[in-house]
Amino acid sequence: MSAHHHEHDCDGGHHHSQEHSSHSHHGHSHRHADQKLSWAVGINILLTVAQIIAGVFAGSLALIADALHNLSDAAAMVLALVARKISRRDADEKRTYGYKKVETLAAFTNFITLIIIGLWLGYEAFARFFNPHPIDGWIVVWVAALGIVINGGTAWLTYRESKDSHNIRAAFLHNLTDMFASVGVVVAGIVILTFGWEWVDPLITLIISVYVLWHAAQDLPGICNILIDGAPEDIHLLSVVNEMKTVNGVADVHHVHIRYIDEKSYALEAHIVAQDHVVIDDVKAAIKAKLNALNIKHSTLEFENKICSEKGCGE
Repeated sequence: MSAHHHEHDCDGGHHHSQEHSSHSHHGHSHRHADQKLSWAVGINILLTVAQIIAGVFAGSLALIADALHNLSDAAAMVLALVARKISRRDADEKRTYGYKKVETLAAFTNFITLIIIGLWLGYEAFARFFNPHPIDGWIVVWVAALGIVINGGTAWLTYRESKDSHNIRAAFLHNLTDMFASVGVVVAGIVILTFGWEWVDPLITLIISVYVLWHAAQDLPGICNILIDGAPEDIHLLSVVNEMKTVNGVADVHHVHIRYIDEKSYALEAHIVAQDHVVIDDVKAAIKAKLNALNIKHSTLEFENKICSEKGCGE
């Protein structure tokens, strides 16, 4: 008595209509978020062009350097946007689980570049403590002030979505880092040009570096856990097994594996030893109801009539 069952076996029409309405709602919110990201990319590219032109005419290397930094922001957001679009593709023969984890992969890439930027800023800050750079005058301060407005605006565009997606959050933090860097240039510029305190510049840069690295240290472990098929952080394996064992007709539960399908949905596979003379479909439906309550929407259950250790079955 061994059979594989998947959750879609017993989906009713009512469930399908609910799913359809939720899909149309998600489709609208996806488009809205994509539009915001596209706007943010466009604004960043415009700022980059303006800064390069201003830098060339003003002969300011600092402006051109800041422009290239903004271009890296645009690249981070393009990566986030492309990943979002790819992740919505349906599963196919090559990607049987679908493309949902592409967003997590993009988040991982953007967080790694954020760490590199954070370390580079820290290195620059230490170097400038011993060898202060002169500020190129008020033009740099004014352009940095424009940078605060632009980067602040693009960060605001992606703030709401950043709370629900590692991918958008990584792009959001790129913009936020740039905004803080621009604030640093304005504050340091005013203080240095007014009072001549050149140590303020590297101090602010060092604070930004620590801020970036702290955020990366908070978010990166969770992203890595998704990529290596780790168990969801809010799921306790033993509790799930015990919950499944409370179902009438279940003698034992073993070989339980839980992983992320994407950030929001989890999958489980398990071997269930059924008691004698029970209706397997009823037991299966009861287990799936328990799992649904724990936000495990996809489950593959293999039913057996003997405990594995007695007959030596494989994974």
